Amino acid sequence: MALSASLMLVDLYKQKGSRLFMSYTWYAIVKIYDTNITYEDLGLDEIKFELQKIDHFLWTSRYLAIAKDYSGAKEIVGRAEGLIKALRQKKLSLQAKQKVDIFEAEAYSVFASRIYIEEKKYKDAINYTLKIKTIKNLPSSWNERVEWNLALYNYLDNNYDTAIQILETLLSDSKYKSNESRYLYWMSKIYDLKGNSEESQFYLNQLL
Repeated sequence: MALSASLMLVDLYKQKGSRLFMSYTWYAIVKIYDTNITYEDLGLDEIKFELQKIDHFLWTSRYLAIAKDYSGAKEIVGRAEGLIKALRQKKLSLQAKQKVDIFEAEAYSVFASRIYIEEKKYKDAINYTLKIKTIKNLPSSWNERVEWNLALYNYLDNNYDTAIQILETLLSDSKYKSNESRYLYWMSKIYDLKGNSEESQFYLNQLL
């Protein structure tokens, strides 16, 4: 009952745009799980319960990071990683395995894009994003997301040549045509920072 009420509060705060109160409520949800609530208590099977718990821990870590509680976010996403690792040791359906893969990718993404980028720890953000690429059978929608993040994080870490190489790959793939203007803009910007005005203008002309 406490869990259901807390989830209703999350929805209410979301409608109101109250991210800080959402972070408090998500953290309260983690504390409810810490009271040793069981899957029987919620009328779920064990695997569905564990998947729901991981999902809730990941949402908690995201909103703690939004509230700039980075140490709290690291703790909760770290606990989510532990739950993912434990769940992989159990017999899972194909659908459950796919969810676990996505949750693992989301956990790495929280570390990279919610925590380390905000802390300006760009190398850590890059390393955690590269971990996502080691996860097999992720939906193809993750490919562009990961490559774009790697390009951006390398740019922020002043690894301009690496960022350019990644952006060139994105620009050469027709699957990513919808975001072409974004990649052209950043190519122009990075070449400008490198002092190569000719290449910068070339990509700017394509953008225009």
